[in-house]
Amino acid sequence: MDSLDIKGRFIVATNELDEAKVSDFEVLQTYKEQTSQVEMGFRFMKDPWFMVSSIYVKSPKRMQALMAIMTLCLIVYNVAQHKLRAKLKDTNETLPNQVGKEIDNPTLRWIFQIMEGVAIVKVAVRKKMHSILTNMNSIRRKIITLFGE
Repeated sequence: MDSLDIKGRFIVATNELDEAKVSDFEVLQTYKEQTSQVEMGFRFMKDPWFMVSSIYVKSPKRMQALMAIMTLCLIVYNVAQHKLRAKLKDTNETLPNQVGKEIDNPTLRWIFQIMEGVAIVKVAVRKKMHSILTNMNSIRRKIITLFGE
């Protein structure tokens, strides 16, 4: 390989030391394939909308607990986003993006923003409680239907 073909250096660790099972190239390719998803997740956590900067913890134990909870939340976020996108593709459906263009791969963050404002209002009428769903529209109903039960 000519030295001009090298664009950068990567330090990637693996537990698999047997190069007959996994080559260095395969380890690097797998890492590169995962990087964009992982980086998007951490970018999401750093976003002011996520409000993680408003949480202050002193002890390392609490920081570890917070990171464990945030990692779990990120897993749930990614599973929900994957499920929604798969359902959109399976049903050949779309949802509008921020500029109104119909797409089949919205981010869950955008879906959260669409769903903002939906509320269940409980009202007592003659000593009987009634629940009313407010601020629903066709797009919000479609999202709920796509997620299923």
